[in-house]
Amino acid sequence: MKRVLPLIVAVPLFLGAQCSDSGLQQVPNRAPIALAFVFEGQGIESTKRLGYVLEGDTAVLDGSHSFDEDARGTMTFEWTLLSAPEGSSVALDVPEDDPETEEVESAFPSFVPDVLGTYRIELVVADTREGVSTPAIVNVQAVPPSQLSVTLEWDVSGADMDIHLVREGGTYFDLAGGSDCFSWRPNPDWGDTASAEDNPVLDRDLDGEGQGPFRETILVPEPMDGTYTLYLHYFSDHVDIDGGNAQVVDAQIDVKVLGRPITETITTPTPMQAGQLWVVREIVWPDQSLLALGDGYTTHAAEGGPPYFTTE
Repeated sequence: MKRVLPLIVAVPLFLGAQCSDSGLQQVPNRAPIALAFVFEGQGIESTKRLGYVLEGDTAVLDGSHSFDEDARGTMTFEWTLLSAPEGSSVALDVPEDDPETEEVESAFPSFVPDVLGTYRIELVVADTREGVSTPAIVNVQAVPPSQLSVTLEWDVSGADMDIHLVREGGTYFDLAGGSDCFSWRPNPDWGDTASAEDNPVLDRDLDGEGQGPFRETILVPEPMDGTYTLYLHYFSDHVDIDGGNAQVVDAQIDVKVLGRPITETITTPTPMQAGQLWVVREIVWPDQSLLALGDGYTTHAAEGGPPYFTTE
């Protein structure tokens, strides 16, 4: 007697459907998720939700990280300026999407703050099946130009480099008057004696001991209007002093406002030798412009610096 094997029927599974007494039904659509940030260029992956922009600069928002878990079609972006500082008349500039490209331009609106203070913007995204996200909020702080920073970096062990920032009307290596912020006067009193915000601060004085790279930064929280002069001094070569071969140094300097570079990295025009001094740039504030003063080197003594125990 032959055994009859049961008939096995393959039933295809349909994603996005479920069975019920009335047959197949669609899985409920899940609403997309809205994410809104301040666009930061190469730092777009940042999850910062509170951004800063200088008054008069363009603030660009970024909603491109919003997503739809169902991945059904494209999303639409609706931006709303919820609040602005009193007296502001700004409006969001939301670009139209180009149907011929895959880039969703409307994910990157912009505006130019016209009043100092906080701008509060809302983003809502929707999918093609009427799914609407919970609003995402991004705050943009419009601030006056402030927090000027100058950072020196070099990578030669034993080389002792110094940056100097001299206020308008001051002189290089001014110990008595304090118009020069450098390693010997790391926090002079400038401007309003009742406020410390306009005073420069040198974060550290590195003499090249140990392994590089070595970095020194001068920060001015609230710069005064005027022109600052920036110097770079190759103060001493400890390797040469200890009987080794003299070393030359290629150094670089970054000038930033609120952590954002206002110019390309400045590099030494030629490798510096111990004792050389470079008048790097003049920094005009609040214009944030930098004026080159030449690529040649001078010396500590030639700029009026007093004698001291090592190479001039």
